[in-house]
Amino acid sequence: MNKKFLATSIALATIAAQGTTFASILPEEIVGTKYEEPIQVLAALEIMVGDDNGKLRLDDTIKRSEVAKMVVHAMGMDHLAESSKGVSKFPDVDASHWANGYINVAHTHGLVIGDDTGYFRPDSRITYEEAMTIFVRATGYEPLALSKGGYPNGYVAAAGENGLADDVAGTLKQGITRGNVAVLANNALLVKLMERKGFGVNETYEITEKTLLEDKLDVKKLTGQITATGTTSIDGESSLQKGQVKIGSDVYETAYNINNMLGYNVDYFVKENDKGKDEVILAIPRKNENAVTEITSEQFEKITEKNSYKAIEYYKTPSASKSTFATLERDTKLIYNGKSETYSDDLVDLTDKSGRIGLLDTDSNGRADIIFVMDYYNM
Repeated sequence: MNKKFLATSIALATIAAQGTTFASILPEEIVGTKYEEPIQVLAALEIMVGDDNGKLRLDDTIKRSEVAKMVVHAMGMDHLAESSKGVSKFPDVDASHWANGYINVAHTHGLVIGDDTGYFRPDSRITYEEAMTIFVRATGYEPLALSKGGYPNGYVAAAGENGLADDVAGTLKQGITRGNVAVLANNALLVKLMERKGFGVNETYEITEKTLLEDKLDVKKLTGQITATGTTSIDGESSLQKGQVKIGSDVYETAYNINNMLGYNVDYFVKENDKGKDEVILAIPRKNENAVTEITSEQFEKITEKNSYKAIEYYKTPSASKSTFATLERDTKLIYNGKSETYSDDLVDLTDKSGRIGLLDTDSNGRADIIFVMDYYNM
């Protein structure tokens, strides 16, 4: 391999200034884990945030008061917490306790009822079955839980049956971790709600198409490809304004920088903002639909052909002795320094240059649909 001299400090400074196309802003320890999506969703909805130091402490057990707050937020009733302060419904929850209002709201709506002695124990750890019970009630499945024997096994069984317990690890009578409650709460947002449809002798319950996410929080979860931002589009110039994004054929407002996901297939969450416009509050790349390959100038060898397709020959690591190939679609789109450009070998060729390339395969056929070229310098 023809090794290249890199102006390391210049290259790194340039890349940092431009921003990386594929870097995650999530804590490294949760990237690729079952917590990755739930944490992003709950943070965007302000249901779960870090502690005073910004730490998530996902392996720590979680308090009963913290789960009460989460479920009140998940049901869209957080605005009631402030007006519910002052008078405590439990003898061990002081009116000055930070969660007093949330606990009162949760109690009023039948989500928490305290222990056998009438105490709530706000700062005690919550057990696996207690957390399941709260979210079973929040999603309307308490009648199902009672038909299965009630607390605790009936609630745990109901949670397993309706999807609440999917990927939630825990043991009966043991404290549940913050991370697993995050997964539980995220499941609860998307579970189809059970509602009463009759009264008295005609009382019946049925599963609806409603969810907490859409019907209580007024947030829609959708799927599509990010095709344009206020800076550029995968097909050329963008007609969008700063702070707008196009997903599929629909244009939305967005309050955060989504430029680094141009071209990605995403799950995205939309909520009407205070101006009455639909705003994307979160976009998450869809798993198994965005195959990414990054190639630095140290790894780059040459542009060539492979099986009648244009390809980039490169080394998986700068020290590797055997090269490999990344194949391009015949109509591969090129985003050069954040702008759409007509494909050119000269713009992609990193021979004797400092920089990097990102290749994005959005249809899992093994060929890159979009090439991102970050800023580079001739050496």
